[in-house]
Amino acid sequence: MFMKAETEAEKTAKTKTVTAKKKTSEKTAQEKPSSAVKKKNSESSKTPKPAAVPTKKTTTPPPAPKSKSKKKKKLKLKKSVKITLLSICAGCVIIGAVAGQFSKLTAAKESDTIKLELPPPDAPPVTEATTEPTTEEETLPDPNMPFIDYDMEIDPNKPMIALTYDDGPEVGSSSKILDVLEEYHAHATFFVVGDNINEETEDIIRREVELGCEVGNHTQSHISLTSLDVDTAEQTLKNCDEKVFQCTNRYPQHVRPPYGAYNDEIREADRRMFIYWSLDTSDWKLRDADKVYNVVMEYIGDGDIVLMHDIHAETAEASERLIPDLIDMGYQLVTVSELMHYRHLDEEECMVLFNVHPDEPFFDSMFGTVYQKPTETTEETETDIPDETQAEEISEETDTQEVPAV
Repeated sequence: MFMKAETEAEKTAKTKTVTAKKKTSEKTAQEKPSSAVKKKNSESSKTPKPAAVPTKKTTTPPPAPKSKSKKKKKLKLKKSVKITLLSICAGCVIIGAVAGQFSKLTAAKESDTIKLELPPPDAPPVTEATTEPTTEEETLPDPNMPFIDYDMEIDPNKPMIALTYDDGPEVGSSSKILDVLEEYHAHATFFVVGDNINEETEDIIRREVELGCEVGNHTQSHISLTSLDVDTAEQTLKNCDEKVFQCTNRYPQHVRPPYGAYNDEIREADRRMFIYWSLDTSDWKLRDADKVYNVVMEYIGDGDIVLMHDIHAETAEASERLIPDLIDMGYQLVTVSELMHYRHLDEEECMVLFNVHPDEPFFDSMFGTVYQKPTETTEETETDIPDETQAEEISEETDTQEVPAV
């Protein structure tokens, strides 16, 4: 019995031992896979994972958060929409205003047409108002108008003379003469040479016209007209005309032939008046201011045309004394055109003029014109100025006079 009992205890112990071993083996078996998983995870962390294949999801994803750039775009869009709406509104307002004005104009026109169609019986005829176009050309003076200053107070009953200067313009002496004329509000006539008009002297020509002086034609190159054929002579005169026109927008109305040389063929071709002189100072030969001054003061007379040359310094010096002294003697210093105008001597084609003396002007007319004194009576002006004239002597000595060394 004792042996059997021992055997059962052993069995029981063995059974417990086996059971314990099974539990232990099961536990170790459960722990081994977790370690393997850990090993695999460590290996997967070392090597890159393969890309996952996208799969379609049946559920909708949550909305992504709005970025700042999208907010700015929406704000700009809203602003542009507002601006566009404001522009459209403004355009509508303008269109409405224009339409309103147009409707008013249309109504006014309709009312006017009704008035025109049904005028009152005693109403005067309706004339449309016309406005003359104001262009720059219309404001310019007539290029062929005479050199007469109608604003200058000239008394036809008082003595007057025409000082004339040839061969200019010259920068120094011509300007000095103009200074004296401007100071004493006097006029003179300048017969210019086209070749002497350049960039330096253009202002002198303009100033002559601005001061009320007359600009005449003395040919383009100061050549004797009788030494040329008629066509060439006419061309040299036209060239000088154009030079003057470029400076002043005026054409010379009178010609002074160089050296006093002319013939009937040239007169007929040009058709303008040729201006001679009645008192020759011979300043080109004397070249002395005192002598030139004395010649004028001794022989000057009412209506004389005085010949001088503004290219000489001595002549300018003499003029600085002559102009104020002649005015003090009672003479009015005028242009050739003014002298003829206030002495009632009409311009005549081809005429050669020597003087405009009050009793009997001296001129040469191709048409047999005889001067007739004005019908109105004028009081004679008492003056101690000698009424001597050299007109007849000059006309006789024209062919033999010396040629100026200009």
